[in-house]
Order: sequence, then structure tokens, then C-alpha cells
Amino acid sequence: MSRVQIILTPGGERLAIMPAEEYEALVGQTINAEEDATDLARIDELLAAKERGATLSLEGTKRILAGESPVRVWREERGYTQKELAVKAGIGANHVSMIELGHRVGTTATLKRLAKALQVDIDDLVA
Repeated sequence: MSRVQIILTPGGERLAIMPAEEYEALVGQTINAEEDATDLARIDELLAAKERGATLSLEGTKRILAGESPVRVWREERGYTQKELAVKAGIGANHVSMIELGHRVGTTATLKRLAKALQVDIDDLVA
């Protein structure tokens, strides 16, 4: 027996409310509130970056959401080689490579230099 409840919004819209288990069975997908919250937070971060003028292509956004290094994605979006970015940031090209590969975590000072060179906020470089 379905436990669907119909409500009427102040605007006159009819909405159906049902237990999550029934909804999941209906759409064939489990609701993962923690994963959804993480995704929504990341979307908010990306929208905030766009508002600051740190724009990223849809493809770049997808790459970061898929787990690729934000430093690499931003560098490539800006058209820099690792060496060019390293020179602009005043750090070694090997250091840029190690950060992009995840073999090193950049210090706050290093990430600030990279962010300035890439013309983004430091938060845009932290996955």
C-alpha cells in the first residue's frame, strides 16, 4: 500500500510526498543524502568562483568534479605549460608537476602563488 500524501502549495501547485524507499524503487536509484550534499556544496563553490570572474569551461568543471587536479585543469584552461606556470608562480616546474600528480600537497604559500599566476582564488585550486 502506497503512503503517498498530496499537498497543495500556496501557489496552487499539487505535490506528492512519499517515503524515500518508495521513491527510490520508483526511479531505480538510491538517495544518498551525504553524496548529494557534497555535490551541491561543490556546485556552490564552482558558482562562487564564476561570480568572482574565475570562469572555467564546462569541460574543465567536469574534469575537476571527476577528481582531476584543479591546478592542472586551470593551467590548461589558461593555456600554460607546467614550465610557464612555474615561472609565473616563481616555483619549480617539477613542483607544479608533483602537485598536479597528487604526489605533493602545495603549501598555502605555494597555492597562493599558483592562484595569483592563474588569476583564480586559492579555493579554486583545492579539490
